[in-house]
Amino acid sequence: MPRYLSCLPLSMAAAILSFGLSILPSAFLCAFTPSAYAAERTLLVDKVAAVVNGEMISLFDVQRYSLQEITRQGITGSDPQSESLRRKIFQQTLDGMIMDILIRQEAERYKVSVSDAEVDNETLMIMQRSQMTPKQFENQLLLQGSSLKQFKEQVQHSILRQRMMSLMVARKIVVTKEEVSAYYREHQNEFTTQHSVDVAMILLGPMDNAENVRKDIASGKLSFAEAARKYSAAPNAIDGGKMGVIPWKDLNPEWRRVLANMRVGEVSPIIRSGNAAYLLCLNTTIEDTSLNLEEVAAEIEDRLREPKLNQRFEEYYGQLRKNAVVDIRL
Repeated sequence: MPRYLSCLPLSMAAAILSFGLSILPSAFLCAFTPSAYAAERTLLVDKVAAVVNGEMISLFDVQRYSLQEITRQGITGSDPQSESLRRKIFQQTLDGMIMDILIRQEAERYKVSVSDAEVDNETLMIMQRSQMTPKQFENQLLLQGSSLKQFKEQVQHSILRQRMMSLMVARKIVVTKEEVSAYYREHQNEFTTQHSVDVAMILLGPMDNAENVRKDIASGKLSFAEAARKYSAAPNAIDGGKMGVIPWKDLNPEWRRVLANMRVGEVSPIIRSGNAAYLLCLNTTIEDTSLNLEEVAAEIEDRLREPKLNQRFEEYYGQLRKNAVVDIRL
């Protein structure tokens, strides 16, 4: 997704007052009542920032997306350096909008499109990754000065760009087996599994008798998982105290000292920390091992493909821009 589409919650009034570009009408900087905003928005929409093969980009839209990025970067000063950064963002925003138009026009020429269902599905996936309900997601967009409709337009641009890259650029890029093998030889130390442990934990409070809990596990009266579900105060108690695989380097020194002397399946002595007590169970130990070429070939191919893809895309877009009629009116 283009950089100018990134945004954080912002106060539009504060952002506009901090924008400080000479191209902003002075009235727009001074008055920001709802009616004044509506009037100035109309004026800005009427002002044309650029025309791309006959398609207009309004000054208002360029400023709107620029303000989101300026706020995201936290640029609030009025010093020359801040002013320079704002101008740079404004230019990058305009360039990005020109690129999106050219790619969309090219997609229309090749009859490449993105359906509403695809946009809806991608939007739903983004909501799920954000762990928000549709209502929460829409409210967050409103806080960012956006809307669900605008967000879906951005998603549509992103999918279309990826589709055109695949059609016009990616399919022409070749990564050979020889390149993959050479990269593996030069970076073999990067392709290893870390020394890790798979552990489970029981967290006991000051009112719990840690010695009795450990005796119940040692005698077989309760399994470690059953004891965790019955006694542990940790959130993972319901899962039998499972903590999953943890890199050795991420463990605290006390846990490393205890686990270093344990065998798989063994339960630790009681570990005390303030008023709390812990019991650990070592499920698995994963030693450092080197991954072979076959296991990492796909990852290496992706690493080698990315810079080639970026270079070819720049060439492709450069040709589009060269052949286009772009009239910058600022």
